[in-house]
Amino acid sequence: MKKFTSMILAIIFSMMVSAQDSKDPVYGFGAVTTQNGKVVFERSISCGSATQEAVYQAASAWAKGRYVAPVVVSGRVSENPNDEISIKANEIIVFKKTNWITDESNIRYSLTISLSDGKCSLKFSEID
Repeated sequence: MKKFTSMILAIIFSMMVSAQDSKDPVYGFGAVTTQNGKVVFERSISCGSATQEAVYQAASAWAKGRYVAPVVVSGRVSENPNDEISIKANEIIVFKKTNWITDESNIRYSLTISLSDGKCSLKFSEID
């Protein structure tokens, strides 16, 4: 009986040790970029040969159409002419919705859209 108990304990111990060694490559440490301990997502989008004014007009129209109720609980779009669009948003993300259960989360974030000739850079930060 002692051998059996020792073997079970050894198996459980080895499972615990191997579970600690495995890291999730998608959500493991360092998989998400951070600045000052906060998660930040950045992406640049090529806009071909569009001028900065054309990129600004397209991004401004998108932001004004996207950040309105009921899609976003509250949102504020601030614009620096032809240079940058700053958005502070508070929205509810619905993961699953059925007749009896709604799985949702409230998220607040800041989105900065920097504009230049042929390029649009997006930066999501201050994510709560």
